[in-house]
Amino acid sequence: MGMIIAVMLFLQIMFTMLLPWWPDIIGWRMLSPSAPGCVDTYCPDALRPIGSTIVALMRMNVQPINYAIAYLAPLDILFTSWLLWIIFMVIAQIAYIAGGYYTGALGISGGCRSLGWQYGVSPNWHAPLYFSWMSMTGGMVALIAMMIWYSRGYLKDVFRAALGKQQSAIKEAELKEPVSYRTAFLLLLAGCILFIAFLASLQVDFILGAIVFIFGGFIYPLADAYSRGLTGFDYAMLRVKWPGWPFHLIWSRHPGTYTTGWCNALLLLHWGVDEPSNGISTWAEVTMQSFRMADLSRVSPKNIYKLLLISLIIAYAITLPSKVLWAHLFGARYPHCLSGYECDEWAEGPYNTFPPSNELIGPVVAGFIIFVLLSSLRTRFTWWPLHPVGFLISGSANMAFTGAWTNFLVAWVAKWLTLRIGGSKAYEEYGVPFASGMVVGFVVVVVIGIIIGLIRWFIPF
Repeated sequence: MGMIIAVMLFLQIMFTMLLPWWPDIIGWRMLSPSAPGCVDTYCPDALRPIGSTIVALMRMNVQPINYAIAYLAPLDILFTSWLLWIIFMVIAQIAYIAGGYYTGALGISGGCRSLGWQYGVSPNWHAPLYFSWMSMTGGMVALIAMMIWYSRGYLKDVFRAALGKQQSAIKEAELKEPVSYRTAFLLLLAGCILFIAFLASLQVDFILGAIVFIFGGFIYPLADAYSRGLTGFDYAMLRVKWPGWPFHLIWSRHPGTYTTGWCNALLLLHWGVDEPSNGISTWAEVTMQSFRMADLSRVSPKNIYKLLLISLIIAYAITLPSKVLWAHLFGARYPHCLSGYECDEWAEGPYNTFPPSNELIGPVVAGFIIFVLLSSLRTRFTWWPLHPVGFLISGSANMAFTGAWTNFLVAWVAKWLTLRIGGSKAYEEYGVPFASGMVVGFVVVVVIGIIIGLIRWFIPF
């Protein structure tokens, strides 16, 4: 049933976007959403009355596939995500009315507010709340720190196994891995050496390189893969503001010069997390997500590893020559930018819209403490309702920009009613198949859309 409904729904959306004469029976053109379903609350006439009144009601999301995926996420994370976002909207409105913050915000689009391109108008990026800074800086570091802490026993056993001092339990686990632990560590070491050599070839100095290596190579992809594996939400994504925050703790204001290393380092951090296929963490995330899917679908990790290796070889053999050819045929900006949008984060103007380092350090510390506190309360009290990952998602840059809080709210209501009325049996027998069918139906229409798009490219209609 879910698949049938999804095919009908997404075909309606596709033809509404392709054919001007197609009847807009679900109001898709009226709301003018982007492909991911983002709807600005200020731009469409139908929503402007609320978008120009509530300062933090910046975006909503109407993409049906997002609701289906959110339905499969843990109930407590769904609850925490939408609840904290609504609390944030209330506090931001109070700050706007009583405190005089965000002057001029209600006269610009919700998208511009959520991105914080103009200093002082973004409820999630600017004073007094700094909500997204807490989530994307200290909160993310706390997530990685807690992951390592809770996994310290397992990591110790893995290190011992790599040195040939393994116990029977870890040996059985190693047999299920695509390669041995020793081989994995050797591959990791080789990858780190090659990555450092790559940074050196880009003229990135030691301080800049250390930041890119630690955050871009490990913290950002690990945090995003954890969130996607747990909820399906791409938490550590979107190139605006947050990826370069470690630079801003050292260089509070732009140094005023543009060296090759400076431009390349910020390019790797910001552009590298804007889309899943953009940057240095692409294959790290692909690998982790693929092994997670293999675990859920009971597919051999060894087969997945071979498939990934083949895909990697084919992808680089096609994409690298194509990118070079495209730039030579149509032109490109240094360094490797096809538009100003891709390369503005290291420019002096956008760089200086960040809070000064003396202001930024507060949200960094607060985010770390809040995540650790929520984790401790959740560990100590089984009844505690707020999930620490929900805190990260609620304040994430992608939550603000995509309006995904609406996906989480509706999915939570639907899942809560399913469990309340029919229990876990109804969820497993009806809820999950329906949501999974929606995903399958979406993929079917995507394939149809690709075929139609190719035909339309060569034979316009």
